[in-house]
Amino acid sequence: MKFLSEAHRKNYEGAMKHLEEQKKRPLNYEEELKRHEEMHEAERRANSGDKKAAGVYLRSAFEAILKQFCFGKVTVMFVIDQSKLKANDFWIATKKYIKDQPSPDYELTLNTRDEIDTLLPLVLNPLNHNDINKNEHGNEIARTITALRTLKKGLNV
Repeated sequence: MKFLSEAHRKNYEGAMKHLEEQKKRPLNYEEELKRHEEMHEAERRANSGDKKAAGVYLRSAFEAILKQFCFGKVTVMFVIDQSKLKANDFWIATKKYIKDQPSPDYELTLNTRDEIDTLLPLVLNPLNHNDINKNEHGNEIARTITALRTLKKGLNV
């Protein structure tokens, strides 16, 4: 492989080493607990009327569910700075993987897929919590909680 400079080569090699280390590392109990707490906290915030905070926790839970499903088996766009990946990148990769490689270990129903596609711009878009004029509605939050529970169960994570 040709590199533009020695710095690019070192950056690439470092990223590949990091990726290999991440593949070997099993997801741990703390990550599972955090994901559960995010869903619980989203529901608690929604019930207390804080829809904006509920949306933030739901977006975090959505990303965590997808990352756990993709970990070690689903190819997601490669970027050196992993913080640049968006939940939608994982969502697109997850849908493609399930379509191309069906398995009894996971199920993504058409209803769940369509519901999440509908909720992405409404609640699950990370830019929503930056817009002070955008207020999530209680119905959207409730639908998202239900959809993420169904997704988590269907993906077996």
